[in-house]
Amino acid sequence: MTYKNSMKLLTSNFSFVWKQLAYNIIRLAIIFGLVVAVSNPIVKVLVQNNLPEQFASAWQAIYTNFGEFLHELKQTIMLFTTIISENMASIWYSIMLFFFVTIFVNNFLKNYGKYAMTDVAQNNYTCLNKKGFCQSLIGNFGTASKYALAKFLLDLPFDFLKVLYVSIYCMALDSIVLAIFGISALIICYTVTFALQISMYNAIAIEMVGGRKNPFSAILKGYATTKDYFKNFSTAIIIVLTIILVNIIVGVFTFGAGLLITIPASNVLIITFELISYFGAVGQRYYLSPTIIVDPNAEKLNK
Repeated sequence: MTYKNSMKLLTSNFSFVWKQLAYNIIRLAIIFGLVVAVSNPIVKVLVQNNLPEQFASAWQAIYTNFGEFLHELKQTIMLFTTIISENMASIWYSIMLFFFVTIFVNNFLKNYGKYAMTDVAQNNYTCLNKKGFCQSLIGNFGTASKYALAKFLLDLPFDFLKVLYVSIYCMALDSIVLAIFGISALIICYTVTFALQISMYNAIAIEMVGGRKNPFSAILKGYATTKDYFKNFSTAIIIVLTIILVNIIVGVFTFGAGLLITIPASNVLIITFELISYFGAVGQRYYLSPTIIVDPNAEKLNK
């Protein structure tokens, strides 16, 4: 029921996707500008050590020999790490700024926007109130900033695991067989990790939207009110698999153009899932449409 209602609310409130898309474009433009500004010393070092030529060679091999492509790709990764380690003394400050922008600033802005979208969606789903996204972005600056910082810290272990999975996969690129089976293992590990991430802390933003200003007290309140965790975790796995499958299919068949829609739609779907699972846990009624009200308490009595 949580999965089905989340999909229904996503499709019936598709205007949220356009708002999320606009915010993503602005956020990525800010991050791109900052990355260009801080990474110039790194780029110079990589160019001087012929990394672009090595990458071009690897990319050309994908059209002729996939096995050779995997070998060239691994060589490119090893060359990159060697160049960075040998020139660390001269570019360490640029590397630090690069990671600060791509990890902290990017995730802070992403979580800030997530809080605003949660506020908009919660008002719409519970009382059909059409609250403006920009209004929420500006009006909740203090609370949204606290949430964004707390969520960044909570997400660090999960993000570390995701990077670790990709790193292990890249190190294992020795054959086509390992590449194929590695993709399957990578997707499984990523799915479980992401499902844990969106199901463990799904109540923080909602509690803070409801008036709880301290994000860490919102975490405790969220744990106290969350019921049927393993059921929500199972649904979270299905949500993540749906997101991965849709993004892969749309990305491949539209040569990446469709990702402009599916990525913000994925963000809104995750927010909607968090809201619906929370509503089910606390027994809060919500509107599936202007004429249909879902009462979790009544559903439990009918089971």
